[in-house]
Amino acid sequence: MTRKFSALLGVCLSGFLSSNLANADDRVIGPHLSDDEVVAVGTIIGQSLVEDLTSPVSVLSSADIENRNQTYVSELLRALPGVSVNRSGPGGALTQIRMRGSEASHVLVLVDGVEVANPTAGEFDLSGLRSSDILKIEVLRGEQSALYGSDAVGGVINIITRTASTNESWQASIEAGSFNTLQGQVTGIVPLGSASLSLGLGALATDGYDIAGLNGEKDGSQSRNINIGLNKVELGGITLSAKYAASHLDTEFDSDSDFNGRLDNTNGYSLVDTQTARVDAAFDLGSLQNLITLSGHNIDTDSRGGFTSLSKGTRRNGRWAVKGDWDQHDLTVLGEVERETYEI
Repeated sequence: MTRKFSALLGVCLSGFLSSNLANADDRVIGPHLSDDEVVAVGTIIGQSLVEDLTSPVSVLSSADIENRNQTYVSELLRALPGVSVNRSGPGGALTQIRMRGSEASHVLVLVDGVEVANPTAGEFDLSGLRSSDILKIEVLRGEQSALYGSDAVGGVINIITRTASTNESWQASIEAGSFNTLQGQVTGIVPLGSASLSLGLGALATDGYDIAGLNGEKDGSQSRNINIGLNKVELGGITLSAKYAASHLDTEFDSDSDFNGRLDNTNGYSLVDTQTARVDAAFDLGSLQNLITLSGHNIDTDSRGGFTSLSKGTRRNGRWAVKGDWDQHDLTVLGEVERETYEI
């Protein structure tokens, strides 16, 4: 077992010095702005206007995601500038993402504010992440270590699911396609006064195709997931939010069993089980905004093909951010503690 422990204390001071941004504080970030003008990825607390960020950012709104009609999030990201997506087979196979020539382990991926990279490999496999439950995707390109640490050398991808919303809605879908592909999704958001309870269920199965191309067995994939959220619960001046998510991915593949540089018909498979949890507490002390976040991420992998690989990874994170606004200046102080463990 290997353990990694890190602690971070950071201070960020920003000021709007150009005449174009001198009155930025007078612009209210509210519902009159479109979904692709406001992002959360460029700041620790609250939201930012895209035009105020010093790093290039791309936003896929809910309308963009619906219009593009892609099954997997990786296919949505493939069309964005500076983003490279590599998949080693049909849907459900290992999928890596790189930004601006960096390695996959240098791109930080957040799902509803939680880092989801595998502590064992240091990167996030997008293979099982489908677009049907995604509300918005924010991609911040370039080095972002000042806010997010050394895992964000290439950039940050912030994925927001429907379970993070407070707007009442119900959605159900079922789709069928080639290779005996069948998928279904159900999402519901129930208002509870100013708060909301959300639930998302999804499943996908496909026979796939013979990756080796030798007329052998088909290499298919099956996955299922559940997301539960409790959002914006007001309790004595404190706003609480919580989320729990679990997923299972079963993928078949062919491997090079005789090491001759070509894939063979094998019965290789990979099982990945993931659990994620997060609790937020937001409150004001005088003129200072405070946000305390506790999160956890577990991932178990069982891969058997040319080689057998078993791994278990965990991540525990706690952070406290404080932000103050004065005239055209912002001051943010962040304290963070993170502990990672993995077994192989």
